[in-house]
Amino acid sequence: MRNPSLDCATPTPALHDDESSNASPLGPKPSGFFSEILASQETEKDSLARRLHDEVGQLVTVLQLTLTRVRLQPPDRREDGFGELERIARELGRQVHDLAMDLRPAPLGKLGLSGALEDYLDDVSERSQVRVRRSLDTFRPGQLPRETEVGLFRGVQQIVRGLRESGRVRDVFISLAQDGDQIVARVEFDRPEQFGAEAGPRLEDLRRTLIPGRGTVTALPMPDGRLMLQLKAPCRVRREPELETELDQKRQP
Repeated sequence: MRNPSLDCATPTPALHDDESSNASPLGPKPSGFFSEILASQETEKDSLARRLHDEVGQLVTVLQLTLTRVRLQPPDRREDGFGELERIARELGRQVHDLAMDLRPAPLGKLGLSGALEDYLDDVSERSQVRVRRSLDTFRPGQLPRETEVGLFRGVQQIVRGLRESGRVRDVFISLAQDGDQIVARVEFDRPEQFGAEAGPRLEDLRRTLIPGRGTVTALPMPDGRLMLQLKAPCRVRREPELETELDQKRQP
């Protein structure tokens, strides 16, 4: 991981300035802020409920049916059935693990956004056929507002999960960097057609995910035919002296 200069007052060159100069980077007005957060939470609950029913529920049914079938087979023919049961159990364990990660992401408070993303992406690489490359600037725990950390982590997680579940995307590149007074996460991937007809609804879901950080989401075609999803969240990055002062205060009796 690279260690950037963490002074928000010193801008770094933007790779893609896709937003209009008249657009506000702060997203929805404060008057609708809390209603948008509630809408985001309801969307997340609906998504988890669908996954429990459509993915975990179906696997449990298949597991029960397979177990019944194996039980009725002659003893000398059960070996293949046991192998199938092990495969279903592994897949069920993977899906439960993924749901648990969605409900409670990696410990952002202990690892910070960069460390939590590293931990999550390592797990994705180990559990799937997706090659995940990355370039993440280092942000220590406590340097970013909690809502910014959660919003960006959830956004990247949501994109990567969708790409992995497509079953066809094989190469993903993820970057995290400070760009002026914003933290920017970019996810580039091959086979952009996998984002397909659901691109609109998915982008809207991502915008809801980022609302607590009042961020923006844009889809940018790349010259090489790949697609980049760019997530931006305004921030005030706390500098090292502030963190040290806070730690010193906590150490005092």
